[in-house]
Amino acid sequence: MDDLKIYGKSEREINALVSTVELFSAGIEFGTKKCGTLVLKRGKVVRSDGLELPKGEKIQKVDGG
Repeated sequence: MDDLKIYGKSEREINALVSTVELFSAGIEFGTKKCGTLVLKRGKVVRSDGLELPKGEKIQKVDGG
């Protein structure tokens, strides 16, 4: 798989989905430096500090503007 997009209604849901992906992709290395997060509420970009992965890595926010 080359690209993966995860959509969720909340940060909690995204964290659960990330954990599920990690569980089913054991042994596969992810290029988290090329990843980004964007949080939208009602179609507008909102402030985000990024996303911390279960293993302590952090995915940075992207500029939505």
